[in-house]
Amino acid sequence: MNTIELYAFGRKVTQDEWYIDRSRIVNRLYFVNSGSATVRIGAKEWVLTEGHFYVLPRSESFVPMAALEFDHTYFDYYSSRILRSDMIFEGALSSLGAAHFLSFVNALLVSDPPPPAMQEIMQLLLQAFLSCADGTFPKNFYIANEAIAGAVDCIHKDFAFVSTKDLAVRAHLSKSYFIRLFRECIGLSPLEYIRARRVLYGEQLLLRGLSVEETAEACGYASVSAFYKAVRAETGQAPSAFRAKNSQ
Repeated sequence: MNTIELYAFGRKVTQDEWYIDRSRIVNRLYFVNSGSATVRIGAKEWVLTEGHFYVLPRSESFVPMAALEFDHTYFDYYSSRILRSDMIFEGALSSLGAAHFLSFVNALLVSDPPPPAMQEIMQLLLQAFLSCADGTFPKNFYIANEAIAGAVDCIHKDFAFVSTKDLAVRAHLSKSYFIRLFRECIGLSPLEYIRARRVLYGEQLLLRGLSVEETAEACGYASVSAFYKAVRAETGQAPSAFRAKNSQ
């Protein structure tokens, strides 16, 4: 079963330059309301255009290039099914009921005040849409390597305690080869992925009201200072500052 966790959602309008946070280990679902934007992976370019939706896998390789009044509704989400880091999926809003889905989501996003339990509502909507869209993805859109897929699933379930050595042993591979194969498939080293996963979970706990001390322990950090260092490295700000900024 594909495990999906919603990290962030919203609607933005970007002019000229735009930005993708490549440190996040989340996939991205973009619905283009109007305008366009260009992104490059290696030598290939994609133009995100009005009337379409796009699934962008987690990757450090994306280079945003230009945007022309890029009005888009987005979902940043974690998925246990691993998408290739060098592909983007494009679908028409007229397919899979996407236009109706987008219309409903946009109506929720402009509500003032927002409906209660907005996060839960969006989580359910995202799961429903991706379950529908999943059958349209080409077979080569997913990572086929079972050892790496299994390692990612293990990190998802036990990220607070698992190590690169543990993962290599479970995959029956040498540590050096496992690290190289993991990076080829995911775009991050196992350690980078584990760290990013811990911080992502930590951010969610902070926004739920847990203290920094409780969050550090739940994420597997030996000390609060180690958690502070990891969060600052991933987000550019301290845990307390992150919570204050995103709780407003």
